[in-house]
Amino acid sequence: MPQPDALPPRTFGLPLVGNTLGIMRDPIDFQRRGHRRHGPVFSARIFGTTLTFVDPVGAPQLFEQVIRTPAEQLSLVAAYKHLVGRILEPELFTEIDKSMREGLSVKYIGKHVAPTVAFVPQVLAQRLPGDHGTLDGLRMANDVVLHVVAHYVLGHGGAERHADELAEAMHVLESDFSILGMMLPIETASARRRRAAFDRMMGLIEAEVRARRADRGEHDDFLQFAIDHMSSEGAEKDDIRWLGLRVLGTIFGAHTNTAMSVASTLSDLVEHPEALARVRAEIAALPADAPMDLAAMRTLVHLHRAINESMRLRSNGGLWRMAMCDLDLGGYKLPKGTVVGASMGLVNLDPARYDGSHDYRPARFEAMSTDHYQSPSVGSTPLQFGAFGTGRNLCSGRPLAYAMLAAILVPLLRDYEWEVVARPRRWFTLLTGGLSRPIGGLTLRYRRRVSPPRA
Repeated sequence: MPQPDALPPRTFGLPLVGNTLGIMRDPIDFQRRGHRRHGPVFSARIFGTTLTFVDPVGAPQLFEQVIRTPAEQLSLVAAYKHLVGRILEPELFTEIDKSMREGLSVKYIGKHVAPTVAFVPQVLAQRLPGDHGTLDGLRMANDVVLHVVAHYVLGHGGAERHADELAEAMHVLESDFSILGMMLPIETASARRRRAAFDRMMGLIEAEVRARRADRGEHDDFLQFAIDHMSSEGAEKDDIRWLGLRVLGTIFGAHTNTAMSVASTLSDLVEHPEALARVRAEIAALPADAPMDLAAMRTLVHLHRAINESMRLRSNGGLWRMAMCDLDLGGYKLPKGTVVGASMGLVNLDPARYDGSHDYRPARFEAMSTDHYQSPSVGSTPLQFGAFGTGRNLCSGRPLAYAMLAAILVPLLRDYEWEVVARPRRWFTLLTGGLSRPIGGLTLRYRRRVSPPRA
């Protein structure tokens, strides 16, 4: 038993760098070894940042305590401001307002997603020129998803004006990776580039909010929804900066992991022909003269299983909270300011939950209890699937993410043949939220299909 007021045991680390090398080599194995040695709660250091890990597999009750404790005691927003606030504006991280959640609901998406779905083939035609070619798969996924998200959030005109520049800036933020820039209290070149890219994005969004508020025309997009709802809630929420941060936060939330999911789902399917054939067969069965709405998307059972399997294999980011006061966890004292959480890879790659946990098997979900996204429960205790978080901070954008993924992957798989030319050296997680990021190039070769089969 821990002594009264004892701090969590700490894994031995090297001077200055702490446990950075072990975490970078294999963050999931690092945590498993730490829990075997120290128990369900232990601490480690990445340069100057101390993280306290709780075991969601071996001690699910402690993990539930962390994710379900009210934000006044354990705050997700404060944790991410601390972890990535030096790279992105800390104001970007905030609790999502109830009215903004309404704009991310299935009901709202169902009414407003059709123009964005119809816009996707136009974006693909621009990004995949000619009948064949070779491209950077990550760059393609980043660009396509950013354009599609911009269309949904800013409307057609806003996407036409700003999507190219927003995509360029987002690519800097996504691919100009440096662990030093994230964790060291120094100004690295990578950190400066990322900050400049973020500032440019913020300037574009603020200009669009300002222009939209001066416009008396009719608009049916998320930006107008945000303006209408926020302006009715008081002077603070009617501020250009405040609105701009919420709109840009929505773009970030809808883009980042969606782009990684497009790249990984596409490449995984291409390398598993039997799974690809099943997905293409159900896409071909979609009625040719009917719009691809949410109801049609939900008939794509094999596609959703493939999406979930790619996310399961790479959704290794962390769910983090910051202690806003001194707390007890498993008999240990967490002083105010402690960052505590766990990597979802411990859940998603747990052999007891998933037989052959490192194997790509989309059909595994057929034998599991799943929802209409073919996903295991995201609110179960113990947690079974960690791709969208859980507890109080289950990702509000989950319905929009699945809609965007289906809208993009269907024409990519229906209208083009694909070949993986070069794979990333590895998929790496910095333990922040979401999917791992590819280290090294993902090169794809495409060829337009002559006459895509349709029902």
